[in-house]
Amino acid sequence: MSHPFRLFLFCAAALTVLHGPTLWIWSQFAWGHDLFSYTLLAPVVTAYLLHLERDRLPKVVSPDWLVAGVLGALAVVSVLLADGLLRPAFPTPAGTQEWLFWRMLAWAASLVGVYAATFGRSGLRACAFPILFLFASVPLSPALEAGLERVLQFASAEAAAAMFFVTGMTLHRSGLIFHLPGITLEVAPECSGIHSTLVLFITSLVGGYLFLKSPWRRFALSAAVLPLGILRNGVRVWTLGTLCVYDDPSWIRSPLHHQGGPLFFGLSLIPFGLLLFFLYRGERKTVSRDSEGKEDMQGKRDKVT
Repeated sequence: MSHPFRLFLFCAAALTVLHGPTLWIWSQFAWGHDLFSYTLLAPVVTAYLLHLERDRLPKVVSPDWLVAGVLGALAVVSVLLADGLLRPAFPTPAGTQEWLFWRMLAWAASLVGVYAATFGRSGLRACAFPILFLFASVPLSPALEAGLERVLQFASAEAAAAMFFVTGMTLHRSGLIFHLPGITLEVAPECSGIHSTLVLFITSLVGGYLFLKSPWRRFALSAAVLPLGILRNGVRVWTLGTLCVYDDPSWIRSPLHHQGGPLFFGLSLIPFGLLLFFLYRGERKTVSRDSEGKEDMQGKRDKVT
């Protein structure tokens, strides 16, 4: 290993030991949490991707003290917010989700800051995604989680209402409540699909990085996750409502309702996989055409010579 990489590993290990109590609480919290269990994989993915891209890391470096200083300041402020020193009137109990949000943000920011100080701007350009993916280890704050859940909840209700309208279902709607013939449904927070949407978004980030090179194609893959998640939840509500109306209202108490999330998540992987395939194939065709064009130009130059 090069000297900068050894220095980074030493500093990363020291920071991990320094934040050891926080990381232990975080691991226990994430392991037992349905929504944030994916955060445990973020440091592993970062380490794996940095290992894959280790040859791209610069051997001669110029530290980027500006970025390192900004991230260091963010880490300090995050610790102060977690411990209630910047807002004593609103203390944050240790071990809670909000406390972990600020504490894990401090750990991730300090590690990325050490990386910037070790490898500089060239190192950040070479491995921006792997090192920045470390922020995926930070669980959402309660406010962010509630806001995202609310957006998905209402958007899913709109999608389901559109499907009921298109299929000719008699419907009287009051906000998130659907009055269907013989049954009333409510799109509850549990129906927002926030769990599967977050998992699919993280998957799109890693999959786009591994299989796609074009920034706009990577963006398109990740941007498709939100509408795909809304459509998936809408289909789930519409399916349950249709079965309750045309077959038996007891479908609302069936496993399809209470344990059907993985099934609909699996179905949503089909259009996601197709989109990734078409983006990948389109990129390969573009690269192939560019290579052929360069070869033709080189052949013409050789003839002229």
